[in-house]
Amino acid sequence: MTLLSNTDSLDRKEPPGKRDLPVLLDGSRFPPLEISVRSSEASGLFPELPRLRPDFLLTAEWEGKERCFIVEYKRSSTPKALEAAIQQSRRYAEAAGSYLPMVIVPYLGPSALDRLTEEGVSGIDLSGNGLVIVPGEWFVRSTGAKNLFPSSAPIKNVYRGASSLVARVFFACPTFSSVHEISDEILRRGGKTSLSTVSKALKGLEEDLVVGRGATIHLLQPSRLLDLLLENHRDSKVRLTHRIRVSDRTRGLRQFAQNAQESGAFVAGDLPSRYVVMPTSDDVVRVYTSSIKQITRDVEYEETSRFPNVELIETEDQTVYFDPSESEGFLWISPLQTYLMLATGGKREREVAAQLRADLLEASTGD
Repeated sequence: MTLLSNTDSLDRKEPPGKRDLPVLLDGSRFPPLEISVRSSEASGLFPELPRLRPDFLLTAEWEGKERCFIVEYKRSSTPKALEAAIQQSRRYAEAAGSYLPMVIVPYLGPSALDRLTEEGVSGIDLSGNGLVIVPGEWFVRSTGAKNLFPSSAPIKNVYRGASSLVARVFFACPTFSSVHEISDEILRRGGKTSLSTVSKALKGLEEDLVVGRGATIHLLQPSRLLDLLLENHRDSKVRLTHRIRVSDRTRGLRQFAQNAQESGAFVAGDLPSRYVVMPTSDDVVRVYTSSIKQITRDVEYEETSRFPNVELIETEDQTVYFDPSESEGFLWISPLQTYLMLATGGKREREVAAQLRADLLEASTGD
């Protein structure tokens, strides 16, 4: 792929501006096509249509045939930016009449190329990927090149760690009236985050078109949000692990919960069979806590690796303790967190996770 070879000397941290792009594009190749910029000046391209201000016109040539495209360029590669570029380029093409729509962004991944295919709009990026469509004549698609402008990619950390609480809370309540209401709901469900973090995370969720903002702030694509949370899920960082046996587990769990409440420690049990039918039963209940020492106070137990019935796991990971459900005096990990843990496990766990995914999506849409 020799597309945009003229950009080899560029600082890859930031995509070029609109004025620089036509010069960089002119003379490049998108095999088997040769690219040239027909007009780099947006103003005055269409005197009869003064409101039509595309970024520039571009020509693609192959085997002596030329096709002209009217281009909308965005310096961001987020789904929201891509969607805006698609719609704008289509409006340009419809108004101009003799040009085909094309978008250019810093990076086009497989899902973005699929979206362009659905809309019948051509698109090339500044990293070596692209799609050129001439109905009935050309369909050229190239993918697999790495993103040369990672700063222009969708914000990923909003789906991981403490900031992911903003995304997760939409599965508990899919519609909010304000940013403050979201912050309050996170706090009510056991999470802790600042108002500024909520605002920044919301911006990322909006850019990825999973959350919309109008009269309300609401969940748009629960399935896509689940996919993004799963893609960015990482196992919790564990400080300590103890495998123990308590004579009366139900009573022991209640004591863990009481000790946690009195000491300010976090605690939550992991028992997937609460939400889905498991193929095998596990006699060991995993209990996550921010302090093993605090929750085991005044609890009689034997530390053993042979016949344990409780595994204590010490971690500060907020996502484990967020939005727990209570039963018989003890807190249990939320269905969402249980799903993410199962879906990143072995084959059997992933099969079971599919059941839970369907339940989560049904709950999020109110069906």
